[in-house]
Amino acid sequence: MVLNLDNCDFKEGTLPSQKIRELFDNGIVKPSADDSKIQPASLDPTLSNKIFSLDSSIGVFRPKWDKKIEDILKTLPNGAVREYSLEGGFELRRGFTYLIPLNEKLSWAEDIFIRSSPKSSFGRLFLNTRLLADYNYAFDEVQLVKGRTISLWLLVQPLAFNIILYPNMSLNQLRFFYKSEGRLPPSELKSEFSRNKLVDYQSSLNKWVKDSYKTLYFWDGVRVHLDLANSSYAGLIARKVWEPIDTSKLNYYKIEDYFDVVLSKDNKVKLEPGSYALFRSKEFLMVPPHLSSELRSHSYLGINATLHFAGFIDNGFNGQLVLEVHSNELSPVILEDSMPISKLDFYRTLCVPDKIYGRSIGSHYSLQRGVKVAKFFKADDFR
Repeated sequence: MVLNLDNCDFKEGTLPSQKIRELFDNGIVKPSADDSKIQPASLDPTLSNKIFSLDSSIGVFRPKWDKKIEDILKTLPNGAVREYSLEGGFELRRGFTYLIPLNEKLSWAEDIFIRSSPKSSFGRLFLNTRLLADYNYAFDEVQLVKGRTISLWLLVQPLAFNIILYPNMSLNQLRFFYKSEGRLPPSELKSEFSRNKLVDYQSSLNKWVKDSYKTLYFWDGVRVHLDLANSSYAGLIARKVWEPIDTSKLNYYKIEDYFDVVLSKDNKVKLEPGSYALFRSKEFLMVPPHLSSELRSHSYLGINATLHFAGFIDNGFNGQLVLEVHSNELSPVILEDSMPISKLDFYRTLCVPDKIYGRSIGSHYSLQRGVKVAKFFKADDFR
């Protein structure tokens, strides 16, 4: 397959929605496309009706460059794998590992490279997902293999809550890159900032940070800062509860049944090791239609932590960022308002997508402000 780039502004970069559609039309991705699963610069693959529970004693299940995932499963010891069905709903429990085959399959296409990211709704539940693919040795990245059809699987681990899943749900997003990922180098990032206001900053951002942004450093992404001020509460900490979250129910659960409210003292918050927390960014992100963005999952700028479980941001997103923080520090850490927390990278698409993130295509987190929880919860009201 050769991509038609006649109407594109660039010859390398991330595929927009109309080019992802071409992958279906040319049989690179099967079965036929459900257009609602095509996002501005990504595709939402879907769960099949099978799920495998893995015995943790076998260690981390790994893909291999010369084998299908299905064949690797067959080599595991008796009793180490148990097969169940997702039909009617299946409860995934905290502390266990599961493997789920996806419905979509991939065929060879020259110069196409694929990367997986968790979807926001499940990242905010701290559901750890990693993509595995036949004949690929890495997690979350897929190199297509000439002459072979590649099956996709998800390794799923609930970290904070028990979760009920169903067939045909989407837990992750696939991004397709043509020849290169299209990440903006420092010179292009600086040029974009001169033409488009990519980020706006809350009025509570302290003077030192504001002054530093007058001479932004573009050599290594754009800094994101923690917002612990200007709100009735600073964040949410996941509670250890056994009542599962049924993901077929939207706007259903009370936040306070699953999270403890974090109040800041002098714009500071104490975070215990191993806790799972939701916070918000100082920055209000405004991604233009020709770009997408991604928050780095690990950074040592302010804390040693996993800083998101769903960091990819589609073209056209506007809103504050929700930070899904899991502290890896050995001792409690004091988080302070305006402290740096991570960095943003920006990516060019080959051309402007024919879909833009927002309510018109059913996007759940358009214009989000504050510590926005997953779509399964009711709107917060802690009065």
